[in-house]
Amino acid sequence: MALISLILRNIKPCPFSTPYPLIRLSRPMVHFSRSCRPQTMYLSSLFLLIFLSSLSQFSSAQAIPTTGWEQLNFKGKNIIKAGPNYIHIKSKDSASAYFYKFENPIAQPFKLAWEWKVTNIFPTNPSSKLMDDYPARVYVIFEQSWRTGFKIRALNYVITHESTEALEWRNPFSNDSIMFARNITRENTWEEQSARPMADYKRIFKRQNRAIGIAVMSDTDNTHREVEAWYRNIQIQLQP
Repeated sequence: MALISLILRNIKPCPFSTPYPLIRLSRPMVHFSRSCRPQTMYLSSLFLLIFLSSLSQFSSAQAIPTTGWEQLNFKGKNIIKAGPNYIHIKSKDSASAYFYKFENPIAQPFKLAWEWKVTNIFPTNPSSKLMDDYPARVYVIFEQSWRTGFKIRALNYVITHESTEALEWRNPFSNDSIMFARNITRENTWEEQSARPMADYKRIFKRQNRAIGIAVMSDTDNTHREVEAWYRNIQIQLQP
């Protein structure tokens, strides 16, 4: 967007007397025509700004800061610490999420990337409420509306034990929460992950929706276990 601002600062009215709402660049950064032809000048400038705006919007990933998150406790209370470039969660027979709300809902496709590591990868059972615990989760939360029956829907990317055969399933507590298995076999090791939540949402729910935030979570309240998890380099890259 810095390039767009630079161009806009150099825009001045065309000096010719004309009924058209014309613009031209005061410096020869982009040369349209010496004669300042009305229709060509106007359309060329408009299309240039739209093109550059789209490039700047999709060209780089946006890092999610580790500040500005809210802790949500479901059972017990996890110990959560946010460092300058990481989030650390300790869970012992407890379940708490750490939620970050987007400044504006995201309606277009995006790639979500992150890194995580955990101290304990324990067995789970996707179909059982008593085994619905995961050492690490990354949520994407979607907007509630009349299309969703005013229910909040979420996609959960979770670390699962190698014995877990399912790749994706509906959470046993809610059909509006979809789980995606990420089989991690090494404990205490940083692992890079990525997902395309908008594509996953449309494939499962057969419609589009807007993402309103993300969350990370470690939960051990059902299996009464203990785990530590770290999250870092959480990034969102908008897609064309």
